[in-house]
Amino acid sequence: MTKEKLYTPTVTDCDTGEKTILKTMNTVMEAGQTPSLAFGGPMHTTLAAGYPEFQTAPNEKVIGQNGASIVFGTDRKDTLVSGFGAIGLPSESMDLVVGRLASSNKGEGEDNCFITGPNFNADAARIYISRLTDVDLYFGIDVAQPSAQKGLSGVGIKADQVRIVGREGIKLVTGAMKLDKGTEVNSLGGKIPVAPKIDLMAGNSEEALQPIVKGDNLNACLLELGGFVDNNSTQIALISDVLSSLCSVLAPEPFLASTKIISPIAITAIQVFGKNPGYQSRINKTLWEVNYLTRPDTDRINIIHGKDLPAIPGARYICSTNVRAS
Repeated sequence: MTKEKLYTPTVTDCDTGEKTILKTMNTVMEAGQTPSLAFGGPMHTTLAAGYPEFQTAPNEKVIGQNGASIVFGTDRKDTLVSGFGAIGLPSESMDLVVGRLASSNKGEGEDNCFITGPNFNADAARIYISRLTDVDLYFGIDVAQPSAQKGLSGVGIKADQVRIVGREGIKLVTGAMKLDKGTEVNSLGGKIPVAPKIDLMAGNSEEALQPIVKGDNLNACLLELGGFVDNNSTQIALISDVLSSLCSVLAPEPFLASTKIISPIAITAIQVFGKNPGYQSRINKTLWEVNYLTRPDTDRINIIHGKDLPAIPGARYICSTNVRAS
């Protein structure tokens, strides 16, 4: 079994820069000594490590211990001149962080002499809540077409691994809540879109996003397509029967005058069983494309969402206009 070095705990003298390697349970045991259960990490005792110093803003209150903290203040991305809090806007925030700058120095982190503000890139894990923020910018989310309105309330969650577990289900819901009276507005009093988008972005690339398929619409689409195939097969079989009958009559005496009688009958039969249904098939195919494969007017579809779909282009579009995935 290979030993894995998790970290080397050190404390730095901020005046001389001298680093002192602290004793941990592993180093003590490797030296053949008995580790103390009162300090150094084992049995949830105080961990032997030096943590970076947090640069606290004048309006911030910090509650923390052993590298974990909750910061109450105003919106702030990193330095004291960042965020909506720096320009004095009402942007109350709460930042729950563990492992400040944990990923810096190839995972060794920074020592106790290092002064830092929030770091949405290098901190190990966080939950950030703010009344007014630009959550996509702070968390480095790829946005091909940034919204013109940057400041809105936001919640961001980030860690190496994030799990959301619902014993009896999970719902991802966008849009306004259902009220008995009136209509919900956003945190700035603005109108909420009817059905805001949901993006499932693997790889943090908006360019790779595509609309997801709507199962019921796709099922109906394929059933109709199967009907077209059946109709075409039937028409081909009928035309084959007509031609076979014609050939059976003409084969014994191909140059007899009876062909003048049979030919018009055959032509009429082909017209009735082949050509006319063929025109109708083209019409049906065009309507099928308009109904299932034409991107609809999103606003109209959203308004009638959940109701009987009227005869408008794209009413049963097989792709979602609100949910995308990569």
